[in-house]
Amino acid sequence: MKKIFAIVIVAALALSLCIGASANLNIDRIFVNVNTLAEGTDVKDGAQIEINGGDKLYILGWAFGEESNLKEIVYSLDDGDDVSCPSNYRDRADVAGALGVNADLLVNGGFGHDTADEGGMLELTGVGKKGGTYTLHITAVYNDGTRESKDFTLVVSGDAPEGADDTKAEDPGDTTGAEQNPATADASVIAIAAVACIALAGVVVAKKVK
Repeated sequence: MKKIFAIVIVAALALSLCIGASANLNIDRIFVNVNTLAEGTDVKDGAQIEINGGDKLYILGWAFGEESNLKEIVYSLDDGDDVSCPSNYRDRADVAGALGVNADLLVNGGFGHDTADEGGMLELTGVGKKGGTYTLHITAVYNDGTRESKDFTLVVSGDAPEGADDTKAEDPGDTTGAEQNPATADASVIAIAAVACIALAGVVVAKKVK
């Protein structure tokens, strides 16, 4: 009986560790100079982003607090002040279903849009003006005052050209045939993680039983 109880505890811990690794802030895409899903390429390489001075960064994703909705997304470099981003938010009740949380928490929970017609992705305004290596903090600020951040190493090669316009993206051209919707991608990742966690728990149980 004690052995069975121990097996159950180990399996439960393995599953809880996998679930606990997830967070409420998801940055699904980071693009350079292109703010639509169909035309851009994700530039996250592990936790590092490399751009040229004057390049523009755009992000797409969603966030929700434990008991509160997303208020805004801000960013900062190293220990600098928060920089606000242009208001560009949407409801993501579809993601709420995949995560098993109250859909009300995802009202205004999405930042950025898939296409230019909808407003494009959320711009981190002025992030690439000065050359250097920084810690980029992208932070979700919730209505109840709580915050959650994801950190990246940002490498900027050279300063922005004199008089560079950092307020608009390059023309993305035809935006038809977009990639998979981020909500679908998120749900797939979550499902795969859940299966992996259950499989891990099963291996642990099998070894214990033997």
